[in-house]
Amino acid sequence: MEPFFGTGAVGFNSPVNGTHIVGDTNPHIINFYQQVQSGKITPYTMRTYLERESKLLEMADEDGYAYYRLVRDRFNQEHSPYDFVFFVSGRV
Repeated sequence: MEPFFGTGAVGFNSPVNGTHIVGDTNPHIINFYQQVQSGKITPYTMRTYLERESKLLEMADEDGYAYYRLVRDRFNQEHSPYDFVFFVSGRV
């Protein structure tokens, strides 16, 4: 299942015949997919990133909220697709 497709209600209930394009205007999703397409993000690099960040989150003060704020601030400055996936992966 594609993680940014939501429930997929519109896509799954569209007629089967014909050509359909499902798109998004969220620049962070677009950036993520462009990084995957170019090979800059691979399953290995993403897994390594998420495992490292999860450990840091678990060890952080305030039951992880202190680290959440650090990643949030870093994302707001750098717009890293890795940090974006960190937020949507349910790790926080």
